[in-house]
Amino acid sequence: MRKIFVFLILVVLLTGCGANNREKAIGHLLSSQKKSEEISIIVFSKKSLEESFIRDLQTNVDYINNHIRIEDPIVNVSLINIKDDQTYNYEKIFGLQRDPQIILFQNNDVLLEPDKPEDIRQYFEKQK
Repeated sequence: MRKIFVFLILVVLLTGCGANNREKAIGHLLSSQKKSEEISIIVFSKKSLEESFIRDLQTNVDYINNHIRIEDPIVNVSLINIKDDQTYNYEKIFGLQRDPQIILFQNNDVLLEPDKPEDIRQYFEKQK
């Protein structure tokens, strides 16, 4: 009986720590935000991103900022090589399945996980 009790306590502690790591990771990723309502785009990758991907991302963010979110533009865009930045286990914390993986954050939570940069633009076009 005592072994089961100890096991249950360990499970609770590990689950709690995992959630805490997610909050800490998000806090770390969004530390440059001036206010939590801002949109942040984080691109996770295991290798250097291709120029065409970066250009496509920038083109779509520019369009959003110039035509849709003029008053509240997206100014936080980060490219994170998860092999170089091992501050947190981003693959595990966010369940990264694609490479590159784009995640949009707002209010310290995941807002959108688009497949490609064009999906970000389409999302905001539907929101206006």
